[in-house]
Amino acid sequence: MIAVLLTTCLLFSGVSAGEPGAFGATKKPVVKRPVAKKKSTRRPTTRKIKRSTVPATNVTTTPTPPGPSLGGLPEPSTVPASTVPASTAAQPTTLVQPTVPLPTPQEYLNRVLTFIETYSARRRVVDVPGIIAVARTKGESATSLSDTYPIIREALTKLGDRHSQLLDPTVAKSLLQGTSTGFGLKIYPPDVIWVTTGSPAELAGIRTLDRLVSFNSKQWNRTTAADRAVEMATVRVSRVGLGEFDVNLTRAQIMTNESPSVRVLDNKLGYVDLPGSTGSRTAEESFSRNGTAAIGSVESAVNPCGWVLDLRRNSGGYVYSMMSVLEPFLSESSPSGFIFGDDRREMLTFRNGQLLAGTRLAWQIEAPTRLRDPLVPVAVLISNQTGSAGELAAISFIGRPASRSFGAPSVGVTSANVGITLADGAFVLVTNSYDLDRAGNVYDQKLTADVGLTVDWGSFATEADPVLNAAREWLNTQPSCAGR
Repeated sequence: MIAVLLTTCLLFSGVSAGEPGAFGATKKPVVKRPVAKKKSTRRPTTRKIKRSTVPATNVTTTPTPPGPSLGGLPEPSTVPASTVPASTAAQPTTLVQPTVPLPTPQEYLNRVLTFIETYSARRRVVDVPGIIAVARTKGESATSLSDTYPIIREALTKLGDRHSQLLDPTVAKSLLQGTSTGFGLKIYPPDVIWVTTGSPAELAGIRTLDRLVSFNSKQWNRTTAADRAVEMATVRVSRVGLGEFDVNLTRAQIMTNESPSVRVLDNKLGYVDLPGSTGSRTAEESFSRNGTAAIGSVESAVNPCGWVLDLRRNSGGYVYSMMSVLEPFLSESSPSGFIFGDDRREMLTFRNGQLLAGTRLAWQIEAPTRLRDPLVPVAVLISNQTGSAGELAAISFIGRPASRSFGAPSVGVTSANVGITLADGAFVLVTNSYDLDRAGNVYDQKLTADVGLTVDWGSFATEADPVLNAAREWLNTQPSCAGR
């Protein structure tokens, strides 16, 4: 079995089998979803990011869905595996827990199908009742819970949102705990664009911007997922200035959580590399806290005249912790939000160090960072790895003064998921909303940057990076950077 190494990219971004992804992991092909559209009467923003509207047709009113979680993750505080209800925690400890019988395959399937029918954002444009009816009929002959998996996956695929999916118990457990078994590499063939801290790849000396030449003596570009589904491998790596060398890798249990990286450019600009974010509640709080503090440190040290927000490696994750890191640039505003399948809208709002989803407190920012100029110019960088929550982060800067985007079109899963843990530990994710910008425009396709550029992963974040250099040049033309 092939382990998932970068869960947000593989599970929630919708990358195709021919596109970049995590080293040694299985990817599902992209199915371009048909979305019925109607013309919006709203004037488009001056940005070049494309938008479209979700058609409104008559539907039966459904219960108000829970708040969205981008990248397919439920809110950490609601994940059954990591949360003990207060009423339960207060009870005396018992030595023997009662056995809860598993549901029948038909009961199991019915719960999933009811969840899909209730919350799918596509129920206005797809015959969801018809999809459900076909799945129920197919499920009549199921004799085990796992027999229902292909039926559920088929139903989710028919929704056409490219974001809904079923995770088997092993993958679901790893994802929700922020762990995986693997080598710890994310590849945009043949470039290494991410090395997980503490992973076998890092310990073996592989670095970001290295290039993979071969895998177990087979030319890298000729390998398949099956070739890479091994416990041990000899990988030949090429590095500028060093040439080619071999490293031996053995799969291991690794933490998949990543952290924001913040630094100074040219002694006057701030640079934030904001990765995807998945894991436990504790991990998400650390992600938020560390990212906010790092931005504050650079602000205090140099008072940047402009900032670069690099989302090129951000393939999704938990939206609220990720967005909280961007609060200094979006404070006291409602930069983005969601539209649900019943046409209900919910805006994200930063207010007094809190992130609200509608009127609900979604995230408490422990120590908010304040910039000297809250409207400091920001250059947003995107790529064909930017997906889900990463795309919402980019959307949040559309219409913000002194903001401009650079790079390649994004993945195109500008939507949010809700999920439930099933009786056997599997986890089903259903896309329940699409993204909104601050003006209320709806997004359901790839984002196109204001300045379209090809991403050269072999020079990522270096002095030779063409996308980063274009952003720096634009920031240097802004009045705040004059004379610095």
